[in-house]
Amino acid sequence: MKGGIVIILASVVALIGLASSQVNSQNTELIFVTDVDSENKIYVANLRDDLVFTSIPSTKEPRYITYDSVEEKIYWTDKDTKRVYRADVDGGNREVVTSQSGDELRGIAIAERSRTLYTANKSPKKITSVSIVPGSSFPRAETDFTSELSEELYSLEVDEEKGFLYWSLKYKIQRKRLDGSGGTETIYRNNDLSEITGLSIDLTRDPRRIFFCDFGKKRSYYKDVNQSPSTAQDLTNYMNDPDISGEKEREKLIDISYFDGTLYWTKEDDPNGIAVMTNYDQSSRSFDIKETSEINKPYQLLIINVNP
Repeated sequence: MKGGIVIILASVVALIGLASSQVNSQNTELIFVTDVDSENKIYVANLRDDLVFTSIPSTKEPRYITYDSVEEKIYWTDKDTKRVYRADVDGGNREVVTSQSGDELRGIAIAERSRTLYTANKSPKKITSVSIVPGSSFPRAETDFTSELSEELYSLEVDEEKGFLYWSLKYKIQRKRLDGSGGTETIYRNNDLSEITGLSIDLTRDPRRIFFCDFGKKRSYYKDVNQSPSTAQDLTNYMNDPDISGEKEREKLIDISYFDGTLYWTKEDDPNGIAVMTNYDQSSRSFDIKETSEINKPYQLLIINVNP
């Protein structure tokens, strides 16, 4: 486990520029994190630079976050205004994307080819969609993608190549075709779970592999989507940081992200920071919690490649 990270006041533009000069033509890998305790900011760090976080401006209470690589914009939901916003990766050129919702917004995901944004709604329990095709002004009206859900929604993920939208519920993971055809398919179900708050997909594998974590039950799993809905590989017993006693390293893990062979979680408390697992499906796997003093309650994370 690494100690508290010393805060460095630097702009994201400078951060990207420094990394670009070091790796020449390679992309810069950035991690964005929202914080329940911080208003008007989203935290960002170079993924390969010891997770030294600084902040970019945002709306009052940013929560769920995603990225559009076509227009190079980050999108996020705001708990206070119940809207979706977007901006450049440095927080500039902010725009309101959606009209105000009647209740809290949850996960968001973008189908980049069709230029469609999907948003999970806490109540009523539904997923909406809105076009983000350039040309007309924001905010734009949303339409219902699916509204027959009986459980509370959390995270969304898009697999546009295979044509599916995935979402996590209290104890299930489901998917539906992006074109709206067919019914809803349950990919995983476990009645012993309570809050599958984090969901991620390895889009390089065929069949696809999904990763998910349950905040309430302190469990993390992965599975291939062609396996039985009752089957998943449990990662929890391998999540041991030798510098932390008991099971605190597994507690309050809210979000999960797969990126370039490595798994990342946001960890809310005692200690708070970013949990990292390498070689997750091998005997040589390792698990470490990288503490951060800048972020009080890490919530959602986004990891992206940014062109230099």
